[in-house]
Amino acid sequence: MKVYPENYGESIDTKQDKESELLYTSRQVSNPDCIINNSIPSPQIKIENLVGMQTKVYKKLESKGITVLMTIITIYSLYGDDIRISFTSKNSDIIFFSLATVCCFLFLLEIFMMFYAKKHYRWSFYFWLDILATISLIPDIGWLWESIVGINMSGGNLKTKKVQNAIKASRLGTRTSKVVRFIRMFRLFRIVKLYKNAQMLKGNEDFEEEEADDYEKDNSGQAMYVGEKLSELVTKRVISIVLVMLMILPLFDSDFYVSNFNWENDLIIINELIGKNSFEKVKNIFIELQTSTQYPLIHFLYEDNGSDYIWDSGIDYNDLRYEEIYYSSQNTTIAIFDLRQSSQLIGILDISRTIFVTLMFSLGTLFFSRDLEKKIINPIKNMIARIQMISQTLDFNLSHQKTKTQHLKTSKFSFCKDNSKEYLQEIVFIEKTIMQIGILLVLVFGEAGARIIRNSLSLEGELILCDEGVKIYAIFCFCDIRNFTDITEELQEEVMLFINEIAYIIHMYAYIYQGAANKNVGDAFLLVWKVAENTDECLAIDLQISSDLAVLSLVKMITGIRKSPFLLKYRQNLKLNARMTDFDIKIGFGLHMGWAIEGPIGSEYKIDPTYLSPHVNAVAFLENLTKYYGIQCVISENVYQFLSKPLRDKCRNIDRMAQYEFEEIFNIYCFDVNVLKITSGGYKDRARKKIDRKMQKIRRLIKGDASVAYAITASSKSFQTMTYDFTEDFYNTFAKALNFYFDGLWQNSRIAFNDVLNIMPHDGPSLTILNYMKNYNYISPGSWKGVRIANNF
Repeated sequence: MKVYPENYGESIDTKQDKESELLYTSRQVSNPDCIINNSIPSPQIKIENLVGMQTKVYKKLESKGITVLMTIITIYSLYGDDIRISFTSKNSDIIFFSLATVCCFLFLLEIFMMFYAKKHYRWSFYFWLDILATISLIPDIGWLWESIVGINMSGGNLKTKKVQNAIKASRLGTRTSKVVRFIRMFRLFRIVKLYKNAQMLKGNEDFEEEEADDYEKDNSGQAMYVGEKLSELVTKRVISIVLVMLMILPLFDSDFYVSNFNWENDLIIINELIGKNSFEKVKNIFIELQTSTQYPLIHFLYEDNGSDYIWDSGIDYNDLRYEEIYYSSQNTTIAIFDLRQSSQLIGILDISRTIFVTLMFSLGTLFFSRDLEKKIINPIKNMIARIQMISQTLDFNLSHQKTKTQHLKTSKFSFCKDNSKEYLQEIVFIEKTIMQIGILLVLVFGEAGARIIRNSLSLEGELILCDEGVKIYAIFCFCDIRNFTDITEELQEEVMLFINEIAYIIHMYAYIYQGAANKNVGDAFLLVWKVAENTDECLAIDLQISSDLAVLSLVKMITGIRKSPFLLKYRQNLKLNARMTDFDIKIGFGLHMGWAIEGPIGSEYKIDPTYLSPHVNAVAFLENLTKYYGIQCVISENVYQFLSKPLRDKCRNIDRMAQYEFEEIFNIYCFDVNVLKITSGGYKDRARKKIDRKMQKIRRLIKGDASVAYAITASSKSFQTMTYDFTEDFYNTFAKALNFYFDGLWQNSRIAFNDVLNIMPHDGPSLTILNYMKNYNYISPGSWKGVRIANNF
């Protein structure tokens, strides 16, 4: 039996040469006179010679010729005795017995040489395995086995004596057959020899190739360490499980407990005695004996002179299952025996066997999978899971994923030994790299590129970058930073920090309220709340939920930008205030719902996933109206009509228009907030991780339930402060003024709008409409139909 060297990075020769050098060095240090006299003490010569001899013996065992020879002998030992029994006569036994003797001798010699040459082989698992496998050869050596069990076919010249010896041998053979069968099961362990010999032959070839490059050899040894250790561990466990099953499974065979019966022979005798004087006596003895056994007679029938005679124990055999009775007949004699104890025993043994096999299977699975899962399978599964997560769901949070990766790294190293850390560090590095690449993909491609990522990273997917688009139905939000050119000129390089902080707030609240960022275009951002992949699949409840979440996210964005402590320093920036008096960060939002074509635009050199639709253009137009009306957000009628009642009550219709003269007429709305009521920089400067954790919690609470989102938002102090001034009286007065304006009664509308300004002096929509009517001296033109034409702005 061969085992691998302890140190896989160096050969056994190198290792033992080093031991020799160490012995020689220690000899010199321990005896300084040796340096002067140049003499070597006799005991040290013996030790060095012993080490050298062990190396030579081991090299001989590992040589290609010996390995091939032992492989051939192992194959013969597996099949030789079966070939003898199956295809040859007794005259050939002497040849097979001789070959088996030679095999046994060579195996014993190999064990002795390995025991001598390889320290780690002594008393190891493989040592005992080789001993058992060699012992299993004894039944194949006929003259040795016959002497052990006491079989002697010789017995003089008397024919009677030979027959007696044959009968005796037959009975001994029957009694020992189970023992022989059990012992021969250990022949299967010789398969391990074949496996290890094959590995040794492969190792010899690899060694010859590696000698050409020492550096490559060392790296190869290190790379193979984990695989070899796992292979050896699996081999040991397989052998252990098989050995246990070989020893235990025969105990679940009913033949092990139940002896054979001679019921048929007894019935033959009784049947021959029918009609004779001794019949009754023999019959009664038979019944008496058979009713007191473990498997009693319950029914006996025989025919005598045309008449049937029946003996019955009182147990109706019709009430028993067919496997619980034994039916035996000889001519006119029939006997039925009760085998319930046997069937019960068989049932119990079957249950026990099933439990045992299940237990062995479970333990085997546990043992095999534990180390493999820790070191190989789990890391690979984690990589696949991350790729699938990237391809299936684009819901990522960068800090959350970093925490998970760090936790993965810590948990892996908690159970590792030092010699495995380097390997696992590589696995963690690969997983972390995959995760980071995936996050970058999501950040770059966004919601519109989800299909590209999903198809490209799926197992059967192909990298198709430029493909036909998909029609979707969604809510679009376009937001733009005012005075961005002036801000850029004053802040210069610092403008990146400024815009990225705004982007963080906008993207974060879009993410929390189930939306997604699509484009970052300098001073502008496009956000998307995808409702359905197909316009025919839109449900009213989905439209309401998405509409509510989109509007609420705008409110939170406005609040977040106002209260950000990071942005406060820009409001106080001297350069910005010198260029723009009382500088404040102003952002306009446009919100619209409609269909769009989702897909990539570009070529194999550069692509940009985007949305193409007149509705996307419309949302940019709505954002532009915020400047005209002096408000922060404009909402289209498509979104307003699906809002829940609490949110509709907070919105007001500010005008009615068409983009061109003959196009569809639509109302525009605004959600009224007064951000000046909120303290600038009101948020505490908390760590970004704490904010992320809080935002994640809110996102989980409001997912799929807009009423929860409104309750959370409306209960905040900031929301109540921003909306406090917009009373019911204000809304009613404005609605009255707007109706006069639509109806062409502009004088009445002027009076009503002035009443609105008395309530809210700086109301942008009121001032805008008054200024528009002023151009016509507050008299509606003859062509007035209650609609503003957008191209006249």
